[in-house]
Amino acid sequence: MRFIKTSLLLLNLASFAGIKAKLFQPKFNIKQIRAIKSENLSYQQSRNGHLQMTKNTKTKDLIKHEDDNVFYKVILNNPKIIGIEKKVNFFTDLNLRKNNHLFISELGSSKVMEIGKGLNLNLHLDGIYASFSKINEQKISILNLKNNHEHSLTYSNKWNPYFRPEVVMNYGKDIFYNDYSKNGLMRVMQYNLKSKKKKVFITAKSQDRYFKFCSNESKGMIYILNTSLDFKNKEATSITDLYGTNLYLTDFRINGPLICHDEHLIFVKENNKEKLLTNKKFEAIAYSLKDSSLTTLHKSSYNINIFKQDDKVFFLNEDLYYEVKQ
Repeated sequence: MRFIKTSLLLLNLASFAGIKAKLFQPKFNIKQIRAIKSENLSYQQSRNGHLQMTKNTKTKDLIKHEDDNVFYKVILNNPKIIGIEKKVNFFTDLNLRKNNHLFISELGSSKVMEIGKGLNLNLHLDGIYASFSKINEQKISILNLKNNHEHSLTYSNKWNPYFRPEVVMNYGKDIFYNDYSKNGLMRVMQYNLKSKKKKVFITAKSQDRYFKFCSNESKGMIYILNTSLDFKNKEATSITDLYGTNLYLTDFRINGPLICHDEHLIFVKENNKEKLLTNKKFEAIAYSLKDSSLTTLHKSSYNINIFKQDDKVFFLNEDLYYEVKQ
């Protein structure tokens, strides 16, 4: 049985809210784009394997490579620093646990600095900290980009060889990340850089549950998604804040990341419990932190891939890009 509250809220569609999805059709070719700040500043991968920056119509090489067997991931989530993850032998090396080369650069600058090797590079607190994982060592590195001081956290995982922990921070220097307990239950761990204290923040009730989270740094709040690997989703999917307040409940799975975007949480929900991907229905939703209303951004029979670039949210569906506008 669906939750009555959720069903009623879904009646608040885009016509009643200021947030909506608009087809994204920039003047430049977006096929090789790795990050977009604006139409005057973007990062793209060239056909010969170089990472380039285009600024005011002028293009410069940031990182060069000897061939096209490479992939660059650009992290753009703050107005100061970008992160770059470079995976060499991208088409031939199938080792998903192998560390990548990690770099940072000031936004709009052609100077690049290598900061180490790892996976899942992320930037926190307006680019003051960087985090990345070393899967083979089961360690998370927290690097202060101002003084180059690196703090290492050990996480637990004997159940999923391809697991990569998610990491978020707040200005109280709390670090939240996920790992696994001894009996295979996913947990959210909390570690404070000042006190050096670590504790289990929350533990899943069954092995088919997992957590994702996002940080709204302007509000100083972290939001936690609790959903299922199983398409049947026997336990309700929930989104809560750090105080345990249930903001959103649904009988269906939420597929993909949870994105904090200004006064909204954005996510993709499955609208049925079909096992076959060809029979599934998907819905991109914006949840308002102001009044708890829900806005349907897009519906599709194909998976909707959402991602954030600095202060913008995009999603890809059926080879078309959309931008979330307010």
